[in-house]
Amino acid sequence: MKASMIGCGKLGYPVALAWASRGHDMVGYDVSPHAKAITLSRKYPNREPGAQKLLDAGVWLPIVNTVEDAVAHADVVFIAVQTPHLPEYEGITRMPDARADFDYEALKGVVGAVALAALELKKHVSVVVISTCLPGTCDRELRPLFNQYTHFVYAPMFIAQGTVVEDALKPEFILLGYDKDREDERRAIEVVRKFFTDALDSPLASNGERTGKQIPHCLMSVVSAELTKVYYNVYLGIKIVAANVGMEIAHKTGANIDDVTNALGHATDRIISKKYMSGGMGDGGGCHPRDQIALSWLAEELDLSFDLFGAMIEAREKGTEWLGDLCLTEAVRYSLPIVILGKAYKRGTDLTTGSPAVLLKNLLAEVGRFPRVEQWDPHVDGESPLFVDKPAVFFIGSDHDEFYQMKFVQGSVVVDPWGKMADQEGVQVMRVGRGSSGAQKEN
Repeated sequence: MKASMIGCGKLGYPVALAWASRGHDMVGYDVSPHAKAITLSRKYPNREPGAQKLLDAGVWLPIVNTVEDAVAHADVVFIAVQTPHLPEYEGITRMPDARADFDYEALKGVVGAVALAALELKKHVSVVVISTCLPGTCDRELRPLFNQYTHFVYAPMFIAQGTVVEDALKPEFILLGYDKDREDERRAIEVVRKFFTDALDSPLASNGERTGKQIPHCLMSVVSAELTKVYYNVYLGIKIVAANVGMEIAHKTGANIDDVTNALGHATDRIISKKYMSGGMGDGGGCHPRDQIALSWLAEELDLSFDLFGAMIEAREKGTEWLGDLCLTEAVRYSLPIVILGKAYKRGTDLTTGSPAVLLKNLLAEVGRFPRVEQWDPHVDGESPLFVDKPAVFFIGSDHDEFYQMKFVQGSVVVDPWGKMADQEGVQVMRVGRGSSGAQKEN
């Protein structure tokens, strides 16, 4: 099927590349020259192994010069334009008292440009918005921009930086929002469903039957799809917050949080899975903290009986502050500086958006000039600095494998919220919330 991806950034480009690898005739468009540079150089600049693997295999994503070119090429136009928050809502500083919705201006501009191009070309296209929006946004901000040639489907995706290709090709389900009372959108839904079926369903065996399970398609109203998208992240955030509060309880009572969460992880009928349920740092990335803050704004707008989302952000912030207090106590006790190891929110990557490790650094900066606080991440900063080779209170802020292989100078204190650091002679290792244990940690 002929399709285009408008918005070829860190998510849009690898998604379009993944779909191209499954036989769709894809082109991309982006206002930045970076997308075209990737296609020409065959080098993906971010830590996205799946994308680089496809480029190395010869998968081709042509980048066209205009929105009009993208519409002229496609039967289905995907729009993956950011709906950003202001920097203060990223989740690396204290949550402001005032809340805010996302900024939809760039998304509205692109939707309007696609509608105008389709009108001028007199070409019918299915327009699929995959950008994150709060419930009610599409009807209020986007639908008025469509015309008789553009047929709307809202299909947000559940993908994460670092695993975009894998997440795009093996999703848990496909979310599709449309107005079932509009004939044009009913037709558009069938076109979009065929697109996903061709790209994602398991391959055919020699007898013509599918070799594995097909991906569920969840059809609903647009406003329900908007709520489903942001609530997916809410449920992940709830698991993370609950696990980290449990880690604090375990630390103060002598329990072992890994024993607790490993046991709960077997409750697959009710709690669903072990993922996102280990004690450690708070959630991060370009979605989770900002989505919760935006939903906190919506809670005020709708006069909800309780702002669960603001409470989640406050719990994330207070939990990070408590970990900082553990570091401060040891730093004052031994007159040592504090070194936060890691800036990334995701292990093995250089992704720092919304990082709780960066939040910790900013919270500790409020204390004053003592103790001195440094921060280093091998995936972000490169070669290790000299302050890593001196006694300090080392806090494992990112779950990078490199940190667990480090040999620390005697007299150091290592505070590890992930519970993975092995004992070292002459070094005090504090595995947070890992007290008495009746079982070994499961892999």
